[in-house]
Amino acid sequence: MGDLRKIGAFWKPREGAKSLGSGVITVAGMKQKFVMFKNDYKDKDTQPDYNLMAGDEPEVDEYEAKKKAEPDDDVPF
Repeated sequence: MGDLRKIGAFWKPREGAKSLGSGVITVAGMKQKFVMFKNDYKDKDTQPDYNLMAGDEPEVDEYEAKKKAEPDDDVPF
């Protein structure tokens, strides 16, 4: 595996929540919110232990878009 970089964040659930937590992942400038649940329907070891569920459509990550739009200060002209 190469160098690791942050692509998102994950928060613990609130007390009494059915999920294991929620978070956001940014890939290719698009931000996707998600919730993680335990896979209660697991029949075999090859099936996942947890499922990530997306609630909304991905949206443009404004921070990443602004960062790409700003001029590079290293340009000599």
